[in-house]
Amino acid sequence: MSEFYKELRVDNGLRKIGVNDKGDYLEISINDSSVFDRFADLMTWLQEKEKDLNQFQKDHAGEKADDPEVLGMYAAKRTETYQECCERLDKVFGEGCCRKVFGEIVPDELLIMDFIEQIGDVLHALGQERNRRMAEKYNRRRKGANTKKPEGDV
Repeated sequence: MSEFYKELRVDNGLRKIGVNDKGDYLEISINDSSVFDRFADLMTWLQEKEKDLNQFQKDHAGEKADDPEVLGMYAAKRTETYQECCERLDKVFGEGCCRKVFGEIVPDELLIMDFIEQIGDVLHALGQERNRRMAEKYNRRRKGANTKKPEGDV
C-alpha cells in the first residue's frame, strides 16, 4: 500500500531541443512564461550592444584602421560583448547553453545571430503549442463546460 493518499503528476511542458551532433540538448518548458520574457530582454540587450559597438567604431573611425592598438581595442570590446551574450544565453536557456551550442569558443555575431534566429522559431512554435493546449483544455465543449446552474442559485 502506498504511503500517499493520491499521487499527482503535472505535465511541466518540458521540451528537449537538440543542439549538436553529440546529443546535447536544451530543455524549455512551454509552461514557463518567464522564458519568453527573458528572451525578449535578451533581444533588447542585443540591440543596445549593437548600438554600443557601432558607436565605439565611430568614435575610433579617425584612427588608423591598421593600427594594432585600435584593432586590439575593437576586438577586445567585441569579445567582451559576445562573452556577456553567452552568459545571458545561459541564463535564458540554462547553464551550459553556449558550450552545448557553440563548443569551447567565444562565438562571433554570425554564430550568435544564427542561433537566435533558429531558437526564435522554436520559441514561436512552442508558444503556439502552448496556446493550442490551453484552447483544448479550456474549450467550452469540454465536459462540464455547458452545465447549467440549478434554479435558485445566484
